[in-house]
Amino acid sequence: ANATNMRPSILWLMADDLGAGEPSFTSPGLLRTPNLDALATAGMRFTAAYAGYTVCAPSRATFFTGRHSGRLAGAPADWPLL
Repeated sequence: ANATNMRPSILWLMADDLGAGEPSFTSPGLLRTPNLDALATAGMRFTAAYAGYTVCAPSRATFFTGRHSGRLAGAPADWPLL
């Protein structure tokens, strides 16, 4: 396929309870993360983002649905994201 027909490869990593300065590709990096280091070196890094909520499940739900966390009340109980 030529370059004009190729779709971009996007990998979004979302981790619960991981601080911005903890992976080793950040300086000083508190954890050894060689695989994340390789991804960060080879690709683009977006370092300014906001979580949709303060805890993991609602934050994932806001990311995947695009809905504000205040609008998630009454969400169907069978949502696989919650």
